[in-house]
Amino acid sequence: ITEVESLNSADSISKLQELNADLGLVFGTGRLNPNVIACFKDGLFNVHRGIAEEYRGLDSDLWAIYHNDYSNIGVTIHMVEPRLDTGHIVRQKSMTLRPNMEIHQIRYYTTLLATQLIDEGLQDYCSDKLQTTPQKQLGRYYSFMPLDLKKLALKKFNKHCSRLGNIN
Repeated sequence: ITEVESLNSADSISKLQELNADLGLVFGTGRLNPNVIACFKDGLFNVHRGIAEEYRGLDSDLWAIYHNDYSNIGVTIHMVEPRLDTGHIVRQKSMTLRPNMEIHQIRYYTTLLATQLIDEGLQDYCSDKLQTTPQKQLGRYYSFMPLDLKKLALKKFNKHCSRLGNIN
């Protein structure tokens, strides 16, 4: 049983209903059962490491690199819906790449960015100022990137970031 299957179980749903929570937060989860989503009066925030309007699903940062789309590496905080990464946007921001940055640092920087955006979203929620916006478009859904394409993305990223070092 995976963690998501366990979370979607009748026992978990019963425990979530007992909490009677207004809002929840998920980060790195899979597809949630609509009954899980319904346990939260005001819904669930999801942390998506990527710009959901362009890249939904998994390895969003790597798919953006693969497509030479460096401006769409970032974080989207959105409301959870039964369809993956399609909910209204709470916050969204692209990440600034640094000269000579290494690809493994993306997760570090997107985690920092996610923390900032979640904090802002929660502050707005707690002060009744939260405004969400529908996604302008639904990005293509991607699954795990195969290893050979990951190697290609690494080469592209290194080349791109080394050029940034020469510009500055």
